[in-house]
Amino acid sequence: MVPDSRAARLISSFPITTENYPKAVEQLKLRFGREDLLVQIYVRDLLSLVLKNATTGKNAPDLATLYDMLETKLRALESLGRTKEKFADFLEPLVESCLPENILRAWERSRISESTEDATSQRSLEKLMCFLRHEVESEEMIRLAREGFGKDRGSGAIRKDCQKSVYKDEPTAATLISSTTGAKLNCIFCDRPHLNQDCQRLSDMSYEDRKSQVIRKRCCLVCLKVGHLAKRCHSSVRCLICKRRHYPLLCPDLRKEKESNFSSKDRTADNEQRSTETLLTNLPSEHEIYLKTIMIRLRNRDKEVCVRALLDDGSQRSYIERNLAAELFLSSSGREIFSQGLFGGGISPASEHKRYMVNVESLNRKYSTPLSLLEQQKICSTLPRIHDRKLLSELASRGIKLTDVGRDSPPIRVLLGADILGSILTGRIEVLSSGVSAVETLLGWTILGLGKKREVVNLVTLSLQNMDVLKMWDLEVLGITDPIEKINESLLEEETLTHFKETIRICEDQRYEVALPWLAGHPARYDKYDAAESRLRTATKRLINENYFEAYNNVFKQWEAEGIIEAVPINQLAKEVHYLPHRPIIKPSSSTTKVRPVFDASFKKPGFACLNECLSVGPSLIHKILPLLLRFRSGAIGLIADVKQAFLQIRLRTEDR
Repeated sequence: MVPDSRAARLISSFPITTENYPKAVEQLKLRFGREDLLVQIYVRDLLSLVLKNATTGKNAPDLATLYDMLETKLRALESLGRTKEKFADFLEPLVESCLPENILRAWERSRISESTEDATSQRSLEKLMCFLRHEVESEEMIRLAREGFGKDRGSGAIRKDCQKSVYKDEPTAATLISSTTGAKLNCIFCDRPHLNQDCQRLSDMSYEDRKSQVIRKRCCLVCLKVGHLAKRCHSSVRCLICKRRHYPLLCPDLRKEKESNFSSKDRTADNEQRSTETLLTNLPSEHEIYLKTIMIRLRNRDKEVCVRALLDDGSQRSYIERNLAAELFLSSSGREIFSQGLFGGGISPASEHKRYMVNVESLNRKYSTPLSLLEQQKICSTLPRIHDRKLLSELASRGIKLTDVGRDSPPIRVLLGADILGSILTGRIEVLSSGVSAVETLLGWTILGLGKKREVVNLVTLSLQNMDVLKMWDLEVLGITDPIEKINESLLEEETLTHFKETIRICEDQRYEVALPWLAGHPARYDKYDAAESRLRTATKRLINENYFEAYNNVFKQWEAEGIIEAVPINQLAKEVHYLPHRPIIKPSSSTTKVRPVFDASFKKPGFACLNECLSVGPSLIHKILPLLLRFRSGAIGLIADVKQAFLQIRLRTEDR
């Protein structure tokens, strides 16, 4: 018995006594001896051989191995009561589909060449297996004749045969028995009977652990099989990530991708937040494509909810949205870990899914069945409902009533896959005049197909007129800056902060006085009086027209009375001056200040610099706001205060006025 398996845990739950021995055997039969389940497993194995024969091509197993696999599965089915005589019509096409094309041709020729009147016996499963046994024996004799006494093993043909087989003993009839044993090699990672590349434990192993395990088991790093090295491997395996010769589980690029996954997500989120100039265009499809959506009723004890479901026969399993399972208070009946095949050949990382049992009902309550659904965070994106009146009227004329109709699009919260669809499809299909097909299920009617062409196409475009084209080529947008410029900028910020600390002082009236941080060698400023006067006249006309002139003038008078502004002495007009234009900001909804002045320090004339270009910005202090707010909670008592017109309370030193 395999340690830590379900069977081992079941046996360990019984105390070791004589009375519990038949009970344990009975439980093992009930859990793991279900004939219907075993029959499905062996039939699915035959189907997997059919699919492997259709896809592998040159890498298909040799005839001896294939014969042993077929004989094993047929013998197992026969032991379960599915004898070759009763189920030959069902099993024979499966066995024929597993065979290579050249063997099928030989089988048809041998069948036609036989002169018998009973046509049914000519295609019997027993004769087909007998034919395969003779073919295997013939290949053994041919191989024995070509190899001779072991002197010609260096030839190309014999070397090619040796590479296909793990065992290199003398070619005798024992090869047939040894190949049967070699076809059932277990996984090198978990020692269970499945392919190495399909092991579910790989998601918990690092790249180094996987590679070391393959080397420790003396397997090929390309095809993961025993008996040869990677440089001598002729397998056509290709990685889906880097396109090199190995399976994705041994891809070094996958490790780099996982390490950079979180950082790339953060960078993407930052880039989305920093993007201010965007162009958004949304052009919907010209046709409406309907998928098989339906409204169903989910019930768990006294909790019941109606949700949208998607019928997807391309999915092997059925799923329920995680939030919906929580709303219904579903209890997990188990867990499954598996990977999902994606469109384009990709494979998602293995993840754990909880399994729930829930009752599914049609809206008219005529059909109800318990279903096993797996948990999924989100089923799919939004899918449109049917709201075409012409289509709905045609359906009504045929007596078909849909449940998922309307212009709104609620989310899809349940996906019913191929494991369930086979039992709820009735087989009735109605093809409408528009080409859309209506499919009947036990849960109700649903439609699929290409709908009518849209008469109106909505085009949503968002553009900005003030987009700076030069920023599109600016390296700073990409985060690429000159190291020398960055160092100089840091030094300038430190000097500005030092200058601020050295020049700030508290005056006699308890106001702060600061000096402007002038840049060394700043360009010439525009000191003409006429430009500021012209803008003042324009602002005055606007204020008079809107009846805000008196309120605007009173603000300046109040500032002068409070010492915020002052008249320039006549003896200082001969010095270097810079006139700042101002304009009114009118806010009628304000209960305190409906109009206030704003000075424009960015005003400039061609050939001259504005005031902002002559001053150093200094370091950014925004990052210190959060620690300041957090420190507010450290004490037992917190005090806050609001300074009226805080920026206007700061005074400039006399030299900068």
